[in-house]
Amino acid sequence: MRLLGPIFFTGLLILQAQVLFFREFLVLFHGNELALGGMLMVWLVGTGLGSLAGGRLFRTGPGKKFYGFLPISLAILLPGSIGILRWTPSWLGYSWGEMISLSGGALITIITLFPFCFISGILFPFFGNLAKRSSSSLQSIRFVYWVEALGAAAGGSLGLFLITWVDGIELALWIGSGLAVCSFWILGVHPERKIKGRNAFIALIPALIFLILALGFGKTLNQVSRAVQWRPFVLKKVRETPLGSVALAEKAGQLNFFMNGVFQFSSPDPRRAEEKTHLPLLIHPYPKTILVIGGGLSGTLREILKHPTIQRIDYVEMDRLWVKEVGHFLPEITPFLWSNPKVHLLFGDGRHILRKSLKKYDLILLDLPGPATLQLNRFYSREFFQIARNHLMPKGLLTLILGGTADMIGISQSQTLKCLYSTLQKTFPTTGIFPGEEIYLLGFRDETDPGILPEVIIRRLKDRAVNLQYLNAMHLETTLSPWRRNYFETVLNQGFPEKANQDLRPEGFFNQTLFELAHQHPRPAAFFQEIKAIPMVVWMGIFLILLFSFLVWIRLFSRFRPGLPVLTAIGITGFSGMALEMIILFLFQIAMGYLYLEIGLLIAFFMLGMAGGALVVFYIEEGLPPARLSIGSLQVLFSVFFLMLLGTGKWMGGIPEGILKTIFYGFMIFSGGLCGAVYCLCSRTYFALGKGIGRTAGHVYGLDLLGASLACMTIPFFLLPVWGLAWTLFFLFLINFSSAILIGSCFLTKGEPIS
Repeated sequence: MRLLGPIFFTGLLILQAQVLFFREFLVLFHGNELALGGMLMVWLVGTGLGSLAGGRLFRTGPGKKFYGFLPISLAILLPGSIGILRWTPSWLGYSWGEMISLSGGALITIITLFPFCFISGILFPFFGNLAKRSSSSLQSIRFVYWVEALGAAAGGSLGLFLITWVDGIELALWIGSGLAVCSFWILGVHPERKIKGRNAFIALIPALIFLILALGFGKTLNQVSRAVQWRPFVLKKVRETPLGSVALAEKAGQLNFFMNGVFQFSSPDPRRAEEKTHLPLLIHPYPKTILVIGGGLSGTLREILKHPTIQRIDYVEMDRLWVKEVGHFLPEITPFLWSNPKVHLLFGDGRHILRKSLKKYDLILLDLPGPATLQLNRFYSREFFQIARNHLMPKGLLTLILGGTADMIGISQSQTLKCLYSTLQKTFPTTGIFPGEEIYLLGFRDETDPGILPEVIIRRLKDRAVNLQYLNAMHLETTLSPWRRNYFETVLNQGFPEKANQDLRPEGFFNQTLFELAHQHPRPAAFFQEIKAIPMVVWMGIFLILLFSFLVWIRLFSRFRPGLPVLTAIGITGFSGMALEMIILFLFQIAMGYLYLEIGLLIAFFMLGMAGGALVVFYIEEGLPPARLSIGSLQVLFSVFFLMLLGTGKWMGGIPEGILKTIFYGFMIFSGGLCGAVYCLCSRTYFALGKGIGRTAGHVYGLDLLGASLACMTIPFFLLPVWGLAWTLFFLFLINFSSAILIGSCFLTKGEPIS
């Protein structure tokens, strides 16, 4: 029990580091959640390979005193890795806001994560050998597993509160001081007397160094690294809020505002403010009530109030601190936010607010970046369009504003436009699209003339006596000229019809990702489009052939290597557990919209489930059925759970927010519990086959993590975008059910390793 403290706090601090990396990568890759898949893949591969290497290093014992200083090496690597993560894009020639290429992104991810993860993986078999001195070999593996998972769960929960106080390199230094203390703790309880004493107190020196750096220079080092990261912008301010990272940067005298690395707007930019506001308002014959979701701080509210017909504006922003920070640098917006009786400021998720509201509007103006992330895609899906239509007055319209050039549209951009426009057409009886400085999509509640002819809009502009600087009659005639609209219609009618963008099949998000990818990698983007066109029956045929061949191969070779079915089971469980964790994270982002806030807590619940599952097996193993039945039953339960999730879309939209969050937390605990229980059962079975403690700890833990890393590569980058959620869940059902059959049949032939 002397090791409980250092193992618990090491797990806590490493999970803190993981959450820190999560947030840094989200900002670096402009909020795209797919970046988390690549980060997790490198994290798990590094940790898995470290565990396998540690299994060989510690075959006979916990090793020399050098290994007691492993947490100190992590403490040194962590702030360095954060600094490299921020500085490397600039060294590679990227400016802030420029999309990082696949090769560049892979290089940055590997350089920053792999060394840290490899060493953290070595710690698991090291702790297992230390624990063996005070308990049986098998119990030591389980003890380390559930204590580390419990520490990680505590770390994820703690990260929810720490991130708004300290962040970046400053937080990394605080974590580093804690890891150095863990080294002191480990050396203090080491079973070999020669290693205790002076060596333990040597570990306190780096702990004090990191503590002094965090207290005296943490904020300065963090600001310097941020300034390098944001070149060529001059960074004015960065603030971590519970809902995101708010940044203000200046370039050529213009202020640019970012949220989670995603560009929001520039100021001053009166030309864009006039066009995006007045064009939708002039299309409506008599707008009185307006709902603005996002973008109001960029001048939209000021421009709307110029129309004499306006009676009420409801303006929705997710983050209160975002409004506060923007208002600090743009004091001219204050009268429109707090002093005007027509403007009502609402804080929260625009989709949830609209769904709960009983109000109806003449115009709903969606002024958000395009569907570049899952969080943003929720506002461009068929489900949201239906919510918006239900809240429109007669003759009301929904307006979407999409960035990008409107005069020349490439193939990749046209796919996104076709997808979103097709989704609008499936929801609204009348739709419209026209090019301005940006691209405008319109959905009308009723079957009516869209009213976007230049002469109609010019007449309304004169009748309302709106004094504008840029949007005049000549500009309107050019913007809405027949040849530009014909060009748009030609583009949208080319190729095959696009599938509708839905919450659980985010075609708009994946098309937008391909559009951005095509800028630097046109061939991979085109190849991915070809893959998406392959029918599902072909994919299922290929998969079933490969699955059957793999199962037959394992079945034949299990006669000579009886551990293969066990390692297969743990690999598939690692794959399925991580796949389920990522699917739940994606579903949470789609349903709730604030994964940035909750990601640490969701991971904490998953780790808590793992600790609970391991602990249950730890205490009731004597009463468990034979190994093949226990492992097989849990994998059957896993496969049934995937089938149950197939109906997610039918119930997710109608459940109150608080209950829905509780359900997601429960999913995380349940899936983590299954993974923890299967891990302990597989460890018991593999150890009973005559494997040593080092090999059992290293191989089982390593295969578990390598299976999880494979899920990080295939789930976000292939299965979800190509197959969709339903077929992905069916695939996970098949591999778990097949693994249960495999392990049962192999053990029936060879006999029970453990009765």
